[in-house]
Amino acid sequence: MDGFLKNSERQQLEASYSVAKDKRTANKINILLLRDDGYGNTEIAAILRLNESTVSRHIQAYQRQDLARYLKNPFSGGTCRLDISEIKSLENYIEQNLCVNTSKVIEYVFEKFEVTYSPAGMAMLLRRLGFVFKKPVLVPGKADASEQQAFIDYYNEIRASQGSSDKIYFLDGVHPQHNSVAAGGWIRKGHEKRLQSNTGRKRVNLNGALDPDTLEVIIREDETLGAQSTIELFKMIEKNNRKAKKIVLIVDNAPYYYNSEVFGYAQDSPQLELVYLPSYSPNLNLIERVWRFMKKTVLHNVYHESFREFKATIGDFFQNFPKYHDDLIDLITEDFQTTEHPQLLGH
Repeated sequence: MDGFLKNSERQQLEASYSVAKDKRTANKINILLLRDDGYGNTEIAAILRLNESTVSRHIQAYQRQDLARYLKNPFSGGTCRLDISEIKSLENYIEQNLCVNTSKVIEYVFEKFEVTYSPAGMAMLLRRLGFVFKKPVLVPGKADASEQQAFIDYYNEIRASQGSSDKIYFLDGVHPQHNSVAAGGWIRKGHEKRLQSNTGRKRVNLNGALDPDTLEVIIREDETLGAQSTIELFKMIEKNNRKAKKIVLIVDNAPYYYNSEVFGYAQDSPQLELVYLPSYSPNLNLIERVWRFMKKTVLHNVYHESFREFKATIGDFFQNFPKYHDDLIDLITEDFQTTEHPQLLGH
């Protein structure tokens, strides 16, 4: 029976189906859509694996009342009172605006479409549209996306021309402070967990190099990071790669990489080639992901009473670094993104 539904009703049903999660609501919607497509009750029952009496009951219920009453409870999120174009407009609004709660979204929907949602209903609708409540990814405000893209293009050229014995390393320093780092965790509702903290300001100063092919790291600890400690790291890399014809070292603009002593040492080396990242571009340095993984794995939500214990924990992590190989495979990939396209920066 073609033309069973009005065009506006079909749009409403299709929009509701796009956000319906429970099978019962989806079946109620599909019954009307299939009937509008010209299928009979017997065919609809076979397609949806329902009893024919169930199909007949739903069709009769629709014919006795308007579509809103048939779908019921638009505030629960199980159905949707917005048509397809309105849903697209809502999705675009959420993507363009960082809303800290549902109130702003509810206000937008009411002012734009004169449709009212409760906070719980809007939260459920947003989840069904694929949105989650989480913190944004911070990116440097001064980053130049065009310079970052130029680096990505150059890196791809390096990769394309890389010889069989050539090596690439991403270098960076990190300075974890001896203090507890509170992070999210599962806590029983209505309760709280307390994490002891330290008042000390001591830091562990690490300079490291990551091989993106093997996921191996070369780490050294120094009292301070400067030109000499960086040169010592270069020597460790050379020693580990005596057979390499060329070793490309990708570094940022930190003073311990960007100075005349380091330039001179790299120029005098028959193997080393320094490649500098654009300013404000930690998103392009793969070893940054190692630092984040290390902190999350052994420092978050852990209290270290003494600085000695704190240092030992970090040392043990890198001493046993190969055991994390499987965890790092998906994390450390050359999926570089500029700050204009930050969807992968949270890796």
